[in-house]
Amino acid sequence: MYDHVIFDVDGTLIDTGFVTLSSLQRVLKEELNRDFEIEELAFALGSTSKGTFDILGIKNADEYILKWYKYFLDMRDKVKVFVGIE
Repeated sequence: MYDHVIFDVDGTLIDTGFVTLSSLQRVLKEELNRDFEIEELAFALGSTSKGTFDILGIKNADEYILKWYKYFLDMRDKVKVFVGIE
C-alpha cells in the first residue's frame, strides 16, 4: 500500500510549453531587442530560469526572470491540458 504518489504535472498533465517560450520570447525582445524563434528557445523547457539566462549569456538576470514570470502569468489562460487528460 502506498501512502503517497508523486508525479510531474507540468509536461505530463498540462502543457505550458507555448506559454513558457512565448513569455520568454517577449522578455528577450523587450530587454535585448532581439527576435528569437520559439524553436531557438526550446532548450529553456529543460532548464531553470537562471540556467536559461546563463545559456543566453545574460548574467544578473533577476529582473528578467521576474518579468518572465509576470508574462507567463499574463498568458496562463493559454495553458492547456494534454489530450486525453480529464
